[in-house]
Amino acid sequence: MHTVLGAAGALDFVAAVLALERQIILPTINLQVPDPECDLDYVSCHARTGVDLSAVMSSSFAFGGTNAVLICRKVIG
Repeated sequence: MHTVLGAAGALDFVAAVLALERQIILPTINLQVPDPECDLDYVSCHARTGVDLSAVMSSSFAFGGTNAVLICRKVIG
């Protein structure tokens, strides 16, 4: 079971790095109708393209206090 949880975090980080490489923002899954009183820049239903990303973050929180946050940034030059 722990291997599967670790693999899920690794897969999430791979998706984040690919989003940085391809300059897209992945949508929040199952967000159909954002709360109008919560003024955030939601990305729902479809990925957003044509953005200028310089960094991405992947956070994984598992059972037993196994937590990790990874940040990847674009290196220019």
